[in-house]
Amino acid sequence: MKIETMFCVLQTLALTQALSIPEPEFLGDFDPKLNYACVDGHPLDIQLKEVLILCNEGPSTVEVDECPAANSTEGSEEWIYSKYGEQICVMQSFNWMDDEINYLEDNVIQDISTLPSGITDVIDTRDIKDCSNQRIEEEGLNSCRDNNDYTPMDLDLLDKIGYGISHYKCYINAYNQACKKFIRQKLKATF
Repeated sequence: MKIETMFCVLQTLALTQALSIPEPEFLGDFDPKLNYACVDGHPLDIQLKEVLILCNEGPSTVEVDECPAANSTEGSEEWIYSKYGEQICVMQSFNWMDDEINYLEDNVIQDISTLPSGITDVIDTRDIKDCSNQRIEEEGLNSCRDNNDYTPMDLDLLDKIGYGISHYKCYINAYNQACKKFIRQKLKATF
C-alpha cells in the first residue's frame, strides 16, 4: 500500500472519530483535530495555533470555588482569571474581548465571515446569541448573583464574564458543528 493511500486512510479514520459525536451534543470546547481537518492553513487557523500555545498553561492544579468571594472586586477578578483564564486569553488574543472583559461581538462576526464558505454557510450568528442565554445558566454564574454581599462592581464583572464565556462557547459549538458538516460533505464528495 502506498504511503499516500495509508495516510489518507488514517486521516479518514481520525476524522470519522471526530465526526462520530451525535449532532445535538454541545461542543463548546475547542477541538484541534476537527479544526485542522476543517481549515488547515487558513489565517485564523495559523493565528489560533499560536494563540493556543500562548494561552494553554496545561491543566489547572488549583481548585476554583464555584463563585468568587464577596466584597472583593480584586478577588473577583482573580477568581475570573483562575476559572476562565485560558478562554479569556484566547478571546483577547483574537480581539473578541477587551481588557475590561467586554465581549466584542462585531469582531467575532467579522472573523466568522472570513472562514471558508462551506463553513460560514452553516454558522448562524443568531444561533450563537440564542445559545448563550442557555449557557449562562449552565455556567452557574447566576447562582453566584444570589449572594447579597457582592458589590455592584462584582456583579458587573460576573455579568461580563458570563456573557463573554457563554458567547465564546456557543461560537466554538457552532464552529465545531459547522466543521463536522463541512468535513462530512468533503468526505461524501471524495467517496
